[in-house]
Amino acid sequence: MEVKLDMMKKDLQSSSEIDRSQVGRIMPPFNCIIEKGEIRRFAEAIGDLNPLYLDETYAHLQGYRSVIAPPTFPVCIRLPDDPPWIVGLDRTRVLAGEQTFLYSRPIVGGGYSILSITFCFCGR
Repeated sequence: MEVKLDMMKKDLQSSSEIDRSQVGRIMPPFNCIIEKGEIRRFAEAIGDLNPLYLDETYAHLQGYRSVIAPPTFPVCIRLPDDPPWIVGLDRTRVLAGEQTFLYSRPIVGGGYSILSITFCFCGR
């Protein structure tokens, strides 16, 4: 019985802790299609009614090809694969404490962006 409990404890640990040895790892860049409607819905959901996010004509007048995404929009982008530091993690037990986004230019609707993710820090 003791062996079985040790195995269960080990399984629980492995499925509830982020692999901190992966800090500093950079995932390969990937292409992401950016839909205008998704940008609009995200902006409305967070209560940011900036016309750059909602009105394509206004965005054109400001020099953009289409509506642009709010700065926190990448939180809703689905990665093509799970990053290795969360493989096997029980996501029902995770609280994301902080995310940072670095941009070389705005994310514009109606096209695609090349994105990457880096695992920078993991607190206790």
